[in-house]
Amino acid sequence: MDADIRFPVLGFPVDDDPMPFQAIGLLRGKTGWLSERGRHLDLEIVDSAGRSWTVTGVVERAPVARKWWQFGRAKDDDAPAEVMLTPGPARSFDDTRARILAFADGLFEADDDDALAARAAETMDALAGAAFQLMVRAQGRRLLRGDGGIAVRSQAEVVTRALVLSAVVLAVHGADRDPLLDWLVEEQLADLTPSEADLLTIDDLPDEQRYRSAIEIERLAALLWALGLYDLPISQEPTEIEADLPAIVSMMPPGGERTAQEIRTSTLRPAKEIAALAERQTALMRAADRMLAENEEDEGQAVIAYVAEGRSIALQWIINPDRIDWS
Repeated sequence: MDADIRFPVLGFPVDDDPMPFQAIGLLRGKTGWLSERGRHLDLEIVDSAGRSWTVTGVVERAPVARKWWQFGRAKDDDAPAEVMLTPGPARSFDDTRARILAFADGLFEADDDDALAARAAETMDALAGAAFQLMVRAQGRRLLRGDGGIAVRSQAEVVTRALVLSAVVLAVHGADRDPLLDWLVEEQLADLTPSEADLLTIDDLPDEQRYRSAIEIERLAALLWALGLYDLPISQEPTEIEADLPAIVSMMPPGGERTAQEIRTSTLRPAKEIAALAERQTALMRAADRMLAENEEDEGQAVIAYVAEGRSIALQWIINPDRIDWS
């Protein structure tokens, strides 16, 4: 805050991909994550005014104790109390964009949508948006070309997320919420995002939030596919692409054919398979978005876009444990 940084900014770690930050909370949070691993020093930050700083240290804050019932509690207080910065040289926008393009050239084809967006960017907002998409997809691209040592989320993490989403989906579709909350506590599944907590506790949700909740079934379907428990529809026809909600509800606990313990014994598919489907879903979403740009009233393409978006986000979450938080 004392540095008066103009957001968005781009961060250039010494040993990692470039990463954009839209707000100070994200910058502090990621710096805190890096500091826990001894990787925060010399992280260079370039802001929208062309100024730069390097991280020289952090001042940690005392950890905050949480109770099991603190559903969806924001985790900003996990970030350092302060990030210590040293001013660096001015960085022109062209130089900053060139650094993003150099990163993209190593992993993406020249005609890739996100690489093209970075090349065409004329503002830091546009460049940060393209850089985010490139960063998110980078690990998947490395998995697809056979790079070793790429960490992905554990089977246990994916199972936990799927079980929580099972309760959320049931709540959205009219199930009694009190038993669902009791079940979450019984299964020690209390780590909900703020939006999930709203879906489970607020009676009258805004229309936009209720509409967005429809994407949760597609995220759940993608997680179940990754666990080998569900076959995603492969058709690209708008009337056939959506996940089979009744089939998933009848399978998933609580109340379905499978118990939580049975779900926990599933096997996560190979990371390369997950990365491949994430890329296909991203391509499908982009194609639908292009058609919607020409005709925003095309309801079929709107369905494809939100379905593919939900699935791609969930799959990228699996292969990006250091970069994507579920919320």
